[in-house]
Amino acid sequence: MAAKLESLIQQLAETTESIRNNPASFHASTNQHARLADALQVLRAETRQPTDVVLDLLPHLAELTVLRLFIKWKVFENIPADGEISFRDLASKLGAETNLITRFASVLVASGVLKQVGYDRVAHSPMSPLFTSGSPVSAFAQITFDNDLRSLLAMPDYFERYGLKEPAGRYHTVYSFSAGDPELTVWEQMNKNKTKMADFMTTMAVLDEGIGTTYDFSWLRLEANSSKDRVLLVDVGGGRGQAVRAICQAVPDLPVNRCVVEDLAEVVEEARLSAEGEMKEAQFVALDFHKEQPVKGALLYYFRHCLHDYGDEDSVCMLQQIRDAMVADSRLLIVEQILISEARNGRLNVSGLSRPALG
Repeated sequence: MAAKLESLIQQLAETTESIRNNPASFHASTNQHARLADALQVLRAETRQPTDVVLDLLPHLAELTVLRLFIKWKVFENIPADGEISFRDLASKLGAETNLITRFASVLVASGVLKQVGYDRVAHSPMSPLFTSGSPVSAFAQITFDNDLRSLLAMPDYFERYGLKEPAGRYHTVYSFSAGDPELTVWEQMNKNKTKMADFMTTMAVLDEGIGTTYDFSWLRLEANSSKDRVLLVDVGGGRGQAVRAICQAVPDLPVNRCVVEDLAEVVEEARLSAEGEMKEAQFVALDFHKEQPVKGALLYYFRHCLHDYGDEDSVCMLQQIRDAMVADSRLLIVEQILISEARNGRLNVSGLSRPALG
């Protein structure tokens, strides 16, 4: 243990020095954040006792629950942007008991989301304004609680009913089972609540930040110059078009009007109506993954974070639809996270656990 601790401490010391020398670079780098979080997680795993395994989970569950409640109750909107407010006055604004708000707020104070001033006042931290209603981070927190946590809580009953095997199809998923109707697909279930569906799409946009810098799409520019009307890029399951927007920003000469965003009819209609700037020129096309690909002969079909949501049979069917639409020089780019059995990345492992909930 001593040797491993020394190695981790050295890694943390080097990261600390890197942050000290260039804090802006660290804050802008998702990868550096992830590496630091992983090192801290391993350090904690090496030093905790068996009872800590359970005890360490409780604050996270409590924090997520209080975040969800405070977003719903609009607590963050009722804390002054500059300054502070007493728990009594905050509770009065919310029509709540002072003790209830004080007790719940203490959970977020302990985690650093809120700041306590003295013994009876509270103020915003640098991050807490991001949880106001309607913000992308707020939507992310709500979806994590409403979708992911509910599905996780349903898993014991789900596997008791269906046996110890991964959900393989679009029906009888953990998500739909937890919502009370396993005969519906995940998307049919989500579409029953338009607000939650909108929150889900907003969350996907947050998680897709940085797409355009991951891969070099500049080669698409060559085809743009050699043909006038061919579709250059089809983002299959593209939500609100966040990937197309990021790619076009990374390749400034790429004509947006020759890029296509595909998703469920309700999703692309909302995306089309809410499109801003150059994205108004993009094409928005309704799609059923499991039926014929509507855009034929495109140069690049971009398939990101979709296959993990389905079993092998459905995934093969989805890929066949794209294959049948391709021509000789078409390309298919599949972007997924690869989960390995020895992975120590907590966020990736959670993804590997929650995605089977979708089918």
